[in-house]
Amino acid sequence: MDILTKNVFFLTIFGVILLTFFTYSTLIIRKRSIKACFRQMVRGVTVVLVIIGKFVINAVSLLTRSARTPRSNVASNNAARGGIFNYRTRKFDDGTDPAGLYDKD
Repeated sequence: MDILTKNVFFLTIFGVILLTFFTYSTLIIRKRSIKACFRQMVRGVTVVLVIIGKFVINAVSLLTRSARTPRSNVASNNAARGGIFNYRTRKFDDGTDPAGLYDKD
């Protein structure tokens, strides 16, 4: 399909949908009232928004479920606190513990 054929195709589909909408809304207005027509349109819009919302929620939950984060060790969890990691006590301190086990730089 070239570009012109795509545009004509989508314009035709849009025209059919618009014609169906106007025909249906005219029938509702004739049978009931304008108030009933607007109520029906609000229900339709609400249903469409709920469906879109559920789709987005499911898509986001699917993406977040598939994301895996690596486990981090104690040293990287406490690195923001500062100090030198003491492997004997498994805590950060100032590096002056005489029995402490520290990394050699």
